[in-house]
Amino acid sequence: MLRFLFFTVFIVSSAIPAFGLEELSESEENIVQEFYQTVEWLSLRRDSVYELNGVEMNDRCETFITRRGGLGPLGEYVINQLTSRSNDYAPLLSESWTGERSLPGLCPVFRSLSDRHKAILWALIVTSMAQKESSCDVEAENHNAPNGVAAGFFGMHQSEEGRYPSIIPGACYDGVSGHAQDSVLCLLGMLGHQVQNNDGNVFFRGAHFEVLRPRFQSAQAIQRAVESSSLCQTNAI
Repeated sequence: MLRFLFFTVFIVSSAIPAFGLEELSESEENIVQEFYQTVEWLSLRRDSVYELNGVEMNDRCETFITRRGGLGPLGEYVINQLTSRSNDYAPLLSESWTGERSLPGLCPVFRSLSDRHKAILWALIVTSMAQKESSCDVEAENHNAPNGVAAGFFGMHQSEEGRYPSIIPGACYDGVSGHAQDSVLCLLGMLGHQVQNNDGNVFFRGAHFEVLRPRFQSAQAIQRAVESSSLCQTNAI
């Protein structure tokens, strides 16, 4: 059951378009809710202003996942990218990976999921990364990060993002971390490159993002959420 704390919704950017995707079904919303219940420790309680299935989320995260467990504009953007450009994002949707921490390895029924449901799973992972790295704040800057300033939703190296490898040419450019939608595009391209070069593993020691390195609690929590998700236990939705 969703419990709401009513505060003004912080909109990251009014320029983020809506994609007119099919709304999540009730069962899909339940999957979103249970996912965040599993990773509830990720919530940054000092900044949290709404709850999703009892899990406190930063109000800014509504741009990814809404209070009721539906899609915000950036959540829609992730799903739109992966489903409308499935060939470009083949590494993220591939059923052939055999890595232990690849999505086919963690999610027993991944190979039988539709691209839409695979994309929903990725949208949940992306949102968890943004919540952990920045409380979903595209303007976040960590000046104490190693190797420069970690900026934006995902703590990318400010003004050096153009050096990141990506399966989407031109997706990562210097300064992209300060742009909401473009930084998500860059992240998806980076994730595609990482899984493509690591037998599909999403979580591995050399991952660029700390939140995906298995020795850290953040990665362990997200991985558990993937493994225990009803989306990955049955394809009955």
